[in-house]
Amino acid sequence: MAALTPLVVGPAARPRAAAAARGPASPSGQPAGSLRGALLVARAGASYATEWEMYRAECSFHQLHMQRTLQIMQQLSREFRGEWHTYTAEAAVAAGAAHLRSPAAEAAETGTVWRRKKMAKAVVQPAADGTPIVGDIFDDAMRPGGYHPVTVGERFNEGRYTALYKLGQGHYATVWMVLDGHTGQELAMKIVRSADAYTAAARTEVSILEHIRDSAAGTGHTGAQHCVRLMDTFTHTGPHGTHVCEVFEAMGDDLLTLLKEYNFRGIPLAVVKHLTRQTLSALDYLHRTCNIIHTDLKPENVMLTEPLRPRGGHSFAQPPAELDMVGLEPRLLQMGAKVVDFGCGCWTDRQFSEEVQTRQYRAPEVILGAGYDDAADIWSLGCMVFELVTGDLLFHPEARPGQWNEDEDHLAQMMEALQPMPREVATSGKWSANYFTHDGRLRNTMRSLQPMPLDWVLHQRHQLPSEEALALRDFLLPMLNFNPRKRASAAQMLQHPWLAQ
Repeated sequence: MAALTPLVVGPAARPRAAAAARGPASPSGQPAGSLRGALLVARAGASYATEWEMYRAECSFHQLHMQRTLQIMQQLSREFRGEWHTYTAEAAVAAGAAHLRSPAAEAAETGTVWRRKKMAKAVVQPAADGTPIVGDIFDDAMRPGGYHPVTVGERFNEGRYTALYKLGQGHYATVWMVLDGHTGQELAMKIVRSADAYTAAARTEVSILEHIRDSAAGTGHTGAQHCVRLMDTFTHTGPHGTHVCEVFEAMGDDLLTLLKEYNFRGIPLAVVKHLTRQTLSALDYLHRTCNIIHTDLKPENVMLTEPLRPRGGHSFAQPPAELDMVGLEPRLLQMGAKVVDFGCGCWTDRQFSEEVQTRQYRAPEVILGAGYDDAADIWSLGCMVFELVTGDLLFHPEARPGQWNEDEDHLAQMMEALQPMPREVATSGKWSANYFTHDGRLRNTMRSLQPMPLDWVLHQRHQLPSEEALALRDFLLPMLNFNPRKRASAAQMLQHPWLAQ
């Protein structure tokens, strides 16, 4: 390697030049690759008029890739949040609906899946709109009982629907944008895995969706238009079995994606109120008219009626189109929102599982095994509104081996943010004795409580003005009452003054 001419570099470049000068050589006698890079960077720095220009030169090539990597990492971390709890709820629904498996067999199966999912690394597949889609690396998802291997242009339901591009996938199904040959509309089609348990769960979901759709006639309830609408359902037989397919109106992005666009720093209050009114209207319709409990309300399961960015035709290798953040708020205030994904839903008088709701949005009565009703959805909404405003989870329990488990931390976090849990609630469940003494105190004394009232958290930690923090606290507390019988209903929350401010 030819000798480099002496360089005169500024302070920012000197550490790299010094490291290269004293660093070890590679077996070939030349500096190691990383050190050659440092030498070249230092040498290039001499030709720049300022060190700031040198810094920009170093970063310019990698900046785009770093941003893309960050987006992917955020999606991976957020989309796997609580996935195990969602999976167990789905499996329990299927087991309860089909009566196919014993509890012991189900526990063995779900435990195996969880261990494999923990070991699995996620892969990112390109969607047509450039959105990363998280998938399982295990090939056994593409086998008899698993996903249907859709190809672009494939036709479904006697040729009526043509697959255009993939929208996403989850443990339960893949979702594709399809063209309806009868109407010319683009619609979203969910293709459920073909195993018996998933088929049984899908048929239950279809019955719930049909009831939601058909109950709207004659009621005049505006909440019906804020629930996703099932357009068609049929079965499709492929190499991996027979799959239940559900066709829906095409939707936009979910509220978790919207949170990402705001860098998890919270969505403008006016938009949060707009979205919350629509979600409450949907819940009031579900609870009072349809007698349905969603059981898995969270930002991922509320979708905008329009995409934030144009769909289709974008390469994954290219960054997504820049979003006009200045004009976004007015756009959002004109958009509708709908509650989606009733795969874990149930009837108020016919429930399929005791353990429901994604962990961070789970109501205390579910943790304690005290039974649940539609008030559990209201608790989840309270958690979700806090998240939309702040960009942060209200409760994010974590186990600490040898000290406390996830449920103990979750209950403790609830009591830190709200108040001591009333004794009659703390001791009301069949699992209460695992967590509380007979007089309602936490049994695990290693998990000491550090009270952090909601208004303090909103004002001090999330920098909301004091008046706004107090107003939001007053809106959240009725939804986060420990006693489900005293928790506000969706109809009552729709009358709360915070929504009209």
